[in-house]
Amino acid sequence: MNIKKTNYLVKIFTLILSICICFCFSACNNDDDYETYEKEEKQVEKSSEKKEKNAEKQAEKDEDVNIVVFEADTQESVTDKELESVQSLMRTRLDFMGYYDAKVTLNNKQIEVTVPKDIVTQSIIDILITKANVEFKDKDDNVIIDSNDVCDALPQLDHLSEYNDASYYISLTLTDEGRKKFADATEKISQYENGENYISICIDGQVVSVPSVLERIDSSQCHITGGFDYISARNLSAQIKSGALPFDLKVIEVK
Repeated sequence: MNIKKTNYLVKIFTLILSICICFCFSACNNDDDYETYEKEEKQVEKSSEKKEKNAEKQAEKDEDVNIVVFEADTQESVTDKELESVQSLMRTRLDFMGYYDAKVTLNNKQIEVTVPKDIVTQSIIDILITKANVEFKDKDDNVIIDSNDVCDALPQLDHLSEYNDASYYISLTLTDEGRKKFADATEKISQYENGENYISICIDGQVVSVPSVLERIDSSQCHITGGFDYISARNLSAQIKSGALPFDLKVIEVK
């Protein structure tokens, strides 16, 4: 009887001890879980705060820029290669004028130009949207050379200008083929009678200069004069240097 009672008491003691151990283990686990939960909560809060700060910074940054959206103004289909060409052309024009922070991106069939707000947006639009097709023509309106024959353009101060002390001209550098065509044409034109021995220099069909030709000009350098100030000479040089746009552009949106 005593043995049975002893065994019974041992079993009860063992059961109680097991329950106590389980309770303690569970309590420890709960403490660990709570600490883990607190850490995760803090990480989530930090992540959320970081996202909010980044969003605020981006919003502030977005407020400091203008985005101009361009699109081809043509009935013909425009290829991705042509759009990439225009993107590169715009990049060249912007860099030439010192707008290195501006961004030019393609978005489907549209071109988005992002510029700081302190830059006058309309002046940027005028520079980028101009085709800038250069043509040298004779008296019969025959094209002697065009934009494809020009490989560089720079604004230069005209010390001998008849316009004013701060007049500029555009110095053009011709390709080898352009130089040959220009030399042959000027040799022919120089033999015309006075009043007919001239070349009309046109930008997008508009005559900007009509110099007389007195002799053959065999040089890779030629000038476009017209009483330009520095800004207009710089802008026109940027447009010519980058090459002519392959198609007309229109502004869809400014945001």
